[in-house]
Amino acid sequence: MEATAPSLCIFRPAVLGLAVSMPILLSACSGESGAEAEAEVSDTQTEQEEASEPSPTPTFPGGLDEETYEEHVSWLEEHPLAPEDMNEGAARAVIEEYSDSDRAKRLCEDAAEEYEYDGMWEDLAYREVPSRSSASTQDRAILGIAYMLEEECSDRAESYTEWMDTYINGPELPDGYPQTVSVEDLPDQVQSYYESASYEQAVEVAPGVWTPLAPGASVDDAINTMSFDGFCASKQAFEREYLDGLETAGSCW
Repeated sequence: MEATAPSLCIFRPAVLGLAVSMPILLSACSGESGAEAEAEVSDTQTEQEEASEPSPTPTFPGGLDEETYEEHVSWLEEHPLAPEDMNEGAARAVIEEYSDSDRAKRLCEDAAEEYEYDGMWEDLAYREVPSRSSASTQDRAILGIAYMLEEECSDRAESYTEWMDTYINGPELPDGYPQTVSVEDLPDQVQSYYESASYEQAVEVAPGVWTPLAPGASVDDAINTMSFDGFCASKQAFEREYLDGLETAGSCW
């Protein structure tokens, strides 16, 4: 029997003028095809590239950096107008939707120039808060307005927060109130004023201070309009003592 001579693997790439990579040369000795060797090289290069790529930088809404974003989230979560189920996800949604400096500036300009009393927030609320939407959307809008105002005119943000808190929860009233009364029993000025609008009943919220009760409306509905009428001194005393000085809509004599 003839002995089989061992296979020798001798490469002289320099002599042959070939640019051959070492893994391919070695694979030729081991019997691997060039395609298999190239695939191994490609896999190795991909792994090295993936390992060398930096981790993606987290992005935050509103163009905020991480520290500022966390501060804004904390501010929203702890805000008096934040709903009970407020969390980071809801706070992020507020930041995403209400990080609008142009819109915030318009709100501040409206607050500074178009109105003369804190009841202006009622109009802003009706204009900015979607009335036919889910409670969560309304909550986000109410908080979103506060967020925008805080960014552009913080003094107005405080006024808005006080008014909206009272608007949502209703004002505290003196003992023994509210009382439902007939318009016929009101002082002449108030009676004439309400009868001209066809109101038959009113809600007395404090001595000398009333709000009309529309047909089909509840007492709470009437109070939450935050529009009160009556004798000027009585109305002002009521606002000072029970509304933290917030000036409401309505008429006085």
